[in-house]
Amino acid sequence: MLHLSPLIMILLFGLALNNPSLITRFRPFRNWVDERYPATLNEFKLFTGELTFAVRGFFFILLGYWTDLSMLNSPHAWITAGVVLLVIYTSRYAILQMARVDLADPLTWLAPRGLITVLLFIATKEAMNLPAYIDGAIMLVVLISSSLTAVGRVRWGKLSAAT
Repeated sequence: MLHLSPLIMILLFGLALNNPSLITRFRPFRNWVDERYPATLNEFKLFTGELTFAVRGFFFILLGYWTDLSMLNSPHAWITAGVVLLVIYTSRYAILQMARVDLADPLTWLAPRGLITVLLFIATKEAMNLPAYIDGAIMLVVLISSSLTAVGRVRWGKLSAAT
């Protein structure tokens, strides 16, 4: 009805749940929060964590099923994925440096990708006519960035454990 992405609606719902003062400002919702709210919110967070694991597992099974490996052979897909990854990591590093974050180096490798990338791509693909190699590029971005995240965790995890 509002022509908003369902992901934005979910984000707004999550913000309202975790920050009830955003909602209780309005008269109809003044009695929305009582003394049981923090306990209920904690239970909901635990439930959400378990559900998230299940959904991610199911999603990646479907992603593997839908992926045509021949799309990964395209040089255009590799070039596009390389450019996208370069933009993701350099912009993330620059933002972390400008914000003077102490852990900028390890946090650079934790740039979010995966489920949200694919969901946004599917929505874009329905709205626009994209070249076929983009499917392979998206899959390469997810696979390479996930691998870099794992490598970054191992590398920075050992350094933080040593200090």
